[in-house]
Amino acid sequence: MSSSSKDRLLLCIWPLLDSCIRVIRLASEIQFEEDLSTSQDQALAVLINLNFEIQRSLRYILEPITLPIPLFTSVLLGSTWALDLFERRLRLYRFSSHGREYVCDSWTRLIETLQQYTMNLQRLTSTSDLDSPDAISDASSLQRLFNSQNNDVQQELEAQIRYEGRPWDVSPDTPGYLDVQPEYPPSTYATPPSSIADGDIYDDLPAIPGPPLQAPSLLFKEQQRQAAIQQGREREREKFYETLKTVLLSDGKASEKQRSSHLMGAIKSDSVHGVNIFLDLGADVNEQCDDNLPLCLAAKRGHDRVVETLLERGAEIDKLSSYGSTALLSAAGTGRVSTIGLLLDRKANMEARSTSPHYLGYTPLMRAVKSGRMDAIRVLVERGANVRTQNDAGESLLHVALRDGRKEIIEQVLGLQPHPGAVDVNDNSWGR
Repeated sequence: MSSSSKDRLLLCIWPLLDSCIRVIRLASEIQFEEDLSTSQDQALAVLINLNFEIQRSLRYILEPITLPIPLFTSVLLGSTWALDLFERRLRLYRFSSHGREYVCDSWTRLIETLQQYTMNLQRLTSTSDLDSPDAISDASSLQRLFNSQNNDVQQELEAQIRYEGRPWDVSPDTPGYLDVQPEYPPSTYATPPSSIADGDIYDDLPAIPGPPLQAPSLLFKEQQRQAAIQQGREREREKFYETLKTVLLSDGKASEKQRSSHLMGAIKSDSVHGVNIFLDLGADVNEQCDDNLPLCLAAKRGHDRVVETLLERGAEIDKLSSYGSTALLSAAGTGRVSTIGLLLDRKANMEARSTSPHYLGYTPLMRAVKSGRMDAIRVLVERGANVRTQNDAGESLLHVALRDGRKEIIEQVLGLQPHPGAVDVNDNSWGR
């Protein structure tokens, strides 16, 4: 399986693990009554088994294996939908007495759906010799089966969302739910008030019976809600980290080289969470991988949030990669203007010299000129880059621009000339 394929699967599996942990926690907090076809322990056992198989799948993704990507992607996608459906029905069961009947009628089918996806993951991670003729012939039938299952769960999810959009004509069971006091009639919103985004116009909505709600109070409660959501996400992230550490490090199979390779994959995907995860798992923020440095790769691609994260985690801002570039040289060569500004704000060396045979002695400004990056040239000059700089061959900015012959770059560089008649070390005059 190619590195890019692994990256795509990782992007699918990270939020799936996160979702599974969240749903397990929610299921452990809800009181299961006799109207459900399973006990709380039975439902938790199903979720824990699914979580275990997702972890096993993560181990397979991170090891050299041959695996049909479409099959694996289908199962991960369907598992994500099934968990979303499970979470929505748990919340409906918890908060709405009217919704309980709807949930209970479909509960057995939902549990069986989760068990089916658990078995699908077991089947994929337990299959050997996937290149054999029999396995290849089975792939198409498996794909049809998985697609059919995904279609079923997607239809269930759409039906659930439509049900949630019905008028709320029954008061929720939980006192204080949505901050409407129980002595007043319930709201007649078509959707729960918590779904109203900041900035929505309230005048067009049906009035809520009861005493008038004061805007300052609503604002304060919204701030409290957002703070609670953020705290919950941080707790979930910590649990997510612990899960990944258990999966990847329990048997000591993940080498430093593998972790660095996965770190570079997270950088390419512009995933701040992925970067943090693999750094927490032991990847070296300053280790060369495939002749490049994590910070140089992030700067080259213009992934500013990742650049900030790497710097906060200890990346050396002026360290040279095996290619002979610093992060600023990399950003200048690809014209990443915002990244250039970010690195300069962090005191990156504006006159760092490339050691690459192709750009020997080039500064970031010369790299921008060589690559024809007009905006990068402008930003570097505005921030104080030396316009009289020369490379190791004694060539000035103008000579670098003339070599590529781009009129707009030549004109821009001519506008930077120090003064008429200035010469470089080889007596090459700007005016000649």
